[in-house]
Amino acid sequence: GDVRIDEWQLFTPSAVQYPGVQMSSNNSLGYVASASSSSGAGFEAFRAFQLILSDSSRWISASGAGAKWLQIDLGTPRSISSMKIAPDGAATSDGGYHPLDIEVLASNTGSFSGEEVTIYTATNLVTAGWTG
Repeated sequence: GDVRIDEWQLFTPSAVQYPGVQMSSNNSLGYVASASSSSGAGFEAFRAFQLILSDSSRWISASGAGAKWLQIDLGTPRSISSMKIAPDGAATSDGGYHPLDIEVLASNTGSFSGEEVTIYTATNLVTAGWTG
């Protein structure tokens, strides 16, 4: 199957959000969004960072086995103190396409070749696991 994310929000300790305005492409506003795959036009990686919590604007991966990933390059190292990941709202009500396992990694180089840090892990999530 595929994985769907409505919105991924990143916040600094002083509650500044990155990106602070809507991205309009995978490479806009000085940020770069990328993903393991997408389900085609209208479901690109940047749509997870559009500041729109809506099923009509979301990242959807291509279907298939294996781990899916979504990444944003913030340009320069930034202090992130909290995150909010919103799964596909339409899918969660029927146990649909929300991730069941999540691992969030951070990297100052962007290479993810061993220097990255794991900052969040969740496994065996169910619809109720997304509450709050």
